[in-house]
Amino acid sequence: MALEMSNRSVEDVTVIQLEGKMNTATSSDADVHLSQLIANGSSKLLLNMGGVDYISSSGLRVILANGKKVNTFGGKLAFCNLNPSVGEVFRISGFNSIFPVFDTEQDALTSF
Repeated sequence: MALEMSNRSVEDVTVIQLEGKMNTATSSDADVHLSQLIANGSSKLLLNMGGVDYISSSGLRVILANGKKVNTFGGKLAFCNLNPSVGEVFRISGFNSIFPVFDTEQDALTSF
């Protein structure tokens, strides 16, 4: 299954809606997508993970690499709407202590 990605702006935050699995087959697409947003000047990124039902270590690497890129520009990468299994992967990997994670998109948007 492909990873579907769509963007929208809420004030100065770019919200990226993700749908599907973030695995070895799809993580390179996510990397290109996020890298282009950052290269084009987006420094406040919110990944709405409500439609992501699986994330692998390759997906986590993409998140970490792009999180470092956005931090270089003084930006922020945050997450919201993690389903229980993806949330558990974030907890086990320590990502919830590296990146801000919010229950709802609205809560996340107010953090920027």
